[in-house]
Order: sequence, then C-alpha cells, then structure tokens
Amino acid sequence: MGTLLRRAFGICHVTPDSVLGPCTEDGHKSMSDREVTSRIIEVVSAERCVRGFVLEGFPQTASQAAKLDAVLESRKLPLDHVFHLGVTTETGQKRLATRLVHPASGRRYNTETMPSRAGDTKDEVTMEDLSCYVWDKPEKIEKRQEKYGDTGVKMKEYFEEKRSPKFKNQAAYIPLVADGSIQDIFAAISQIARLPRAP
Repeated sequence: MGTLLRRAFGICHVTPDSVLGPCTEDGHKSMSDREVTSRIIEVVSAERCVRGFVLEGFPQTASQAAKLDAVLESRKLPLDHVFHLGVTTETGQKRLATRLVHPASGRRYNTETMPSRAGDTKDEVTMEDLSCYVWDKPEKIEKRQEKYGDTGVKMKEYFEEKRSPKFKNQAAYIPLVADGSIQDIFAAISQIARLPRAP
C-alpha cells in the first residue's frame, strides 16, 4: 500500500529497510529502538518528504511507537493517522508469499496486487533485480503472525488514545478491513486522509 500512496500523492514511503538497509532473518537487531527512530526521523524531516510520508513496517511495538511519536511531535511532524489493515490469516499469507523487495532501497512490491511498473522482477526506479523478502519464507510467516498478535494489540491500545492533529474530532488510530482489493483499500485511505494528488 505504501508504494501506491507514494505514486499517487508524491509522499515519501519509508520502511526500516529503506532507512537501515537490507535486514537479516533476525531483523535489524544490531540497532536499538532509539537508533532506528533517529534514522527514520532524519529521513522524514528531509526536504524530499515535504509533501508528507507513510511509514510501513515501523513501529512494530508499543515501545517503538511511543519513542517515535514523542520525537515526531517534538519536530512538529505528528502522525495524522495510524491505519491498521486487518486481514484474515489466509489473505495475509497469500500477500506475503507474493511480495518482492528491492534490497538496496527497501521498496516493496507485490506480483499480484502491486507489481513494479518495470515488470515483476525489476525495481521501477533502478531497474535492478527484485528478490523475496527475507521474512516472507513460508516457514517464517506463521511465526510472524503469531508474534504480531501480541504486539499488535499493545500498539492498538497505545494509538487508540491518540487524536489526529489534522482532524481534531477523529481518532488517529483507524482500523480497516483489508481483505478486499488494493484499489478499495486505497480509496478508503484516500478518503480519510484527504491527501492532495501529486502534481
């Protein structure tokens, strides 16, 4: 979804891999939450992100969320919305199994729902080869989903207390049923976020 939002609205699509480089099967464990947050803040504060940004894959825990939230607010870059895209286990497994990544930049694609405009196997910016995401191996998907069940609840509880600084009467945390088409999910997010189209 981050790729589609980047294309449509000209905003920065920021993932841990795009900031920290390709991760190993153990993730970016060599870096603390503070270090990761600092690197992400550096990116989203850059001039190229003046139209806004979408974070994908971070934060992953309530602790990370609190640290990120505090620093963003101190930089006057508060999060307008936190979208929770809820899917069934079957849908989640299917989408992860067809996901590809450009290792050098962290740009993500999906051969079925969000293919690269340069073809299924090439990055649309550099034309370099795409590869399977290291965590999307079949034997790892189920373990990740089990782990997210616990951390996701805690993040939900944290963000449910937040209000959108852009829309004062609206909660920052917005759950969406995301088993439908990517186009339907994109339309729902666009309607809520009210982002201007890229020139």
